[in-house]
Amino acid sequence: MKDIKNVDKVVFKNVYLDFLDRLIYLYINKRNYNVALRYISEKEKELNINDVDSFNRLYLEYSYVYGEINQLDKAEAYLQKILSNNPNTETKSVALSNITKIYVDKKNVNKAKQYLNECISYSDTHESEVYNDYLLAKVCILEDRPKEALQLYEGIFVNEDINSMTLGMMNDYLKLLNSLKKYNKSLLLMNKLSLFINAADDLQIINSFYHNKLEYFVGVKDNANIAITMKEIEEVEKLIAANEKNIINENLEDDKRDIKETTELATFNKIDLMTSLVDTALKGNTLREIIMDFSVKVQKIIGFDELQFVLFNRVDEKEYQITNEINCYKYKNNRLYEKNISYEDLKGSLVELMINNSKPVSIDFNTFNLDIKDVFSNKTYDKNELCYLNALPCIYKNDTFATVIYSSKNNDLTDHSNCILLKIATKLLESPLIIQFVEENNKKVEQMNKFIIDEYKIGLFQLNNNTLYVSDYLKDLFELKHNSISLESFVKKISKSDLNKFNDHITTTVKSTIRYKYELSDKIIEISQTISPVTDFSGKILYYQGSIKSLETESIGYALSERDLINKFSELKSKTGAIEFKFSIIKIQGNVDEYEKIKNSFGVEPFYLNDGTFIVILENEVNQRTLDRLVKEYAKRSAIIRYPRDIINIDEMLEVASLMLENDKQYFTNEIYRSYIKRNNLNHKIDSIADKDLKLTALAYKCYDKKPLYEIKPVIFGFDERDNVHNYLKGNVLKKYELKFIESFIESGFDDNCFFTLSNDSIYKLFTEYDNSLLENVEVVMGEFNKITPVIIDRFKSLDKQLYIDYSLANKLDAYYFTTGVIKGIYIGNNVNVDINKLFRLLSLFDLRLVCYNDQYDYDKVCYYNNANELIN
Repeated sequence: MKDIKNVDKVVFKNVYLDFLDRLIYLYINKRNYNVALRYISEKEKELNINDVDSFNRLYLEYSYVYGEINQLDKAEAYLQKILSNNPNTETKSVALSNITKIYVDKKNVNKAKQYLNECISYSDTHESEVYNDYLLAKVCILEDRPKEALQLYEGIFVNEDINSMTLGMMNDYLKLLNSLKKYNKSLLLMNKLSLFINAADDLQIINSFYHNKLEYFVGVKDNANIAITMKEIEEVEKLIAANEKNIINENLEDDKRDIKETTELATFNKIDLMTSLVDTALKGNTLREIIMDFSVKVQKIIGFDELQFVLFNRVDEKEYQITNEINCYKYKNNRLYEKNISYEDLKGSLVELMINNSKPVSIDFNTFNLDIKDVFSNKTYDKNELCYLNALPCIYKNDTFATVIYSSKNNDLTDHSNCILLKIATKLLESPLIIQFVEENNKKVEQMNKFIIDEYKIGLFQLNNNTLYVSDYLKDLFELKHNSISLESFVKKISKSDLNKFNDHITTTVKSTIRYKYELSDKIIEISQTISPVTDFSGKILYYQGSIKSLETESIGYALSERDLINKFSELKSKTGAIEFKFSIIKIQGNVDEYEKIKNSFGVEPFYLNDGTFIVILENEVNQRTLDRLVKEYAKRSAIIRYPRDIINIDEMLEVASLMLENDKQYFTNEIYRSYIKRNNLNHKIDSIADKDLKLTALAYKCYDKKPLYEIKPVIFGFDERDNVHNYLKGNVLKKYELKFIESFIESGFDDNCFFTLSNDSIYKLFTEYDNSLLENVEVVMGEFNKITPVIIDRFKSLDKQLYIDYSLANKLDAYYFTTGVIKGIYIGNNVNVDINKLFRLLSLFDLRLVCYNDQYDYDKVCYYNNANELIN
């Protein structure tokens, strides 16, 4: 730069002008428009006044730069200069189209149409005709003529290749399609644009495309892709924030170099001191903290008396903007004051002027007596208290989002060097504010993303290099230790009949969705999985991404769906009018891998349900000998119901068959059916009781150690209080009952030694979420073994507490659990068949107590019910 300034501008004028053109191009690309304007101005001085074409090109440069910094009036003024300076046809066409675009941006339809009509008559290139169609489409939208705009966009879309000029147009076309709910065309355009968008240089165009994608997925209610797209928006906006920060820092360096050559050394030293703020960063995680730290540091350098910061927009919040309040801060005498004002309060203020013009304002009240209002006090400035004022905008994406107003009584803030320092200071403030606001917006996006995932139970994953990377939701769903798993390990849990379908799915070249069965530790669940390849610009697949939703709440068929099973039962019911009609259903406890074997055994396709059982339906077969032969291999884990031999409603067959398996009954009996009726009645009663008050009774036990012990039971009319309700209650009714039981017990205030039976989920909940001081004398009976049994044992060990196990669980637990000291004894319910020898060996081996309903057991440590009880609430 120093060398070129020493060049003889007369002798080497063309070299100098060429160098200035290169500098102008450089600083426009770097978005340092202030420096670009200085070099454009320098170039203007060197041009020959008679060189019309060169001056018109210069005016285009002025217009472009002022347009980029959102000073549209100045941009238009230079375009008007071109029109009055005898331009050639091409330059005139460009100027007219640019003026049209300015009036479109201003939403001035009449002016836009006026200049567009004139522009069309001068357009003589294909590119200019395409751009005119685009401008006409924008005008049609302003005039609420979307169908005509649609036709224009369709013409561009069909006939034009996608390039740097048409990419932005296609984005606007996509937005229009979404607003008109033409989602099929949106998808077509979106897929076409996706091949080009990620290679675009302009992050704002990429961001606009992702927001259009989001509008599309919201419109078609594609929840999985909503979450994925919000993640994409979050990533690109992080890049935008980082890019803005880099541009600000580069521009500061450019300004500093430029100023260094034109200002005194003292001013430059102050600039160096000021820019050190970038290195040390402004302290604070909140807006208030950042403003306070900034004010303290800058005041030491510049010496203003007061600073006001007025925030209109927290930067790029779009649909997440939740308030129209304006935040106003005033720093004075080392204190920061805060006030919220409305847009109405800005009338007549310096801030109102800056919102409209987006340019700095400096005022010397010794020279000018202006009637301008102070937004914080809502009074006009008093020149007796204030002599100098300098106000600067904070800008993001060419839009003013805040103003900083510096004021002083004695220090001339309108002085050239102070103006430069304040400008740099304000630029330094922009960066941390923008980063903070974008981070806040990203957090809102994350929260929205989390809401969608939690609300719709959607998990996200990526598949790359035969490794599956999963979200926390899927980590929990698939019972994984980490957020990644090899594909080889993952497919081992997929049902064999679904493997071919799954393998085809994960090598797809287009978006696809499948359902498959996945085996967990205690059940089979059905998965709905959508996957889509992520490609580079050339179309090469980089990795796969997708979403997973569990359908585990449904009873799912293995090869046939649940709906097929329902339809099958409807078909069976339709045939019951025929006297000769008969059939059997066989429910078999089994493993998913037995599917082919069971299918071959019975000669029909079975259903595999997510309770871990197969359903086989044999029409025209009820002969017991034949059935015994068919189920011989599965006899100990099967339940058989025959129609019409077994008097039972067809709709009840599946539930009764489940009850038969629970009670090891292979063939239907009246006793089983009575138990089923009792279960249904009890579920209905509990369901209604749990919404009201649940009465509890304490059954007194006589103990070997003479200490009192009570079993807490619910009081249910028509139900023997000695029976265990857990033998009858299932699913949501059980959860509802146990929650009401726990609440009722705690409210009763019962504090004698007692115990009661709960499911594992409720045991864990009771001893993790409730006050342990209320449970000091409480013990529980564990009656099931599942994946949280070890967790409960560890929890009780850490609490130094003990529990009882139900007799049915005694043979299922490893010896380890009896050595932990957590198991206090074995509980035998009412009317339970017991193997006395095995029971006594276990009790004696681990020195356990026996809790039961009668005193028939000859054992030293026994507690039995003595037929006395009393209500406790």
